[in-house]
Amino acid sequence: MDIFALLAGGVLAAGLFVFISQPLRQQRRLSGTESQLDTLLARRESLYTQIRELDFDNATGKVTDADHAPLRARLVAEAADVLKQIDGLAATSDDALEAAIAARRKQKAAAPIDDELEAAIAARRKTSTCPNCGKPFHLGDAFCARCGAALGTQVAR
Repeated sequence: MDIFALLAGGVLAAGLFVFISQPLRQQRRLSGTESQLDTLLARRESLYTQIRELDFDNATGKVTDADHAPLRARLVAEAADVLKQIDGLAATSDDALEAAIAARRKQKAAAPIDDELEAAIAARRKTSTCPNCGKPFHLGDAFCARCGAALGTQVAR
């Protein structure tokens, strides 16, 4: 009985270890573009923060104007480079999206148009005018929206 209890406890402990460690073992599966984009976005935010802090330090007198100008120019140049890289990655993902949209439009254009349905929609959109006040109304309306007159026999159903 002691052997069975030890064996059951060992299996239970192993199962618990696998269950608890599973989130740690799973890796975030991103394509190269997505992970590179995440890295660039984080770098952009870091550079923006550094520029804001440098400007604040200059305004409070912690950094002199002589030191501020070249440091800010370097940070702005780095930020511009990162933005260009982000735009390059975004353009490639936009191209894929545009290709998918174009394929969907071709597929939709190739689908046959139901003429009977289109005719029913066009008939429904036709309007007539109220004999009492002359306001246009849609076929199927029972009363005029302006004067409240019953449209009676003019209602096409």
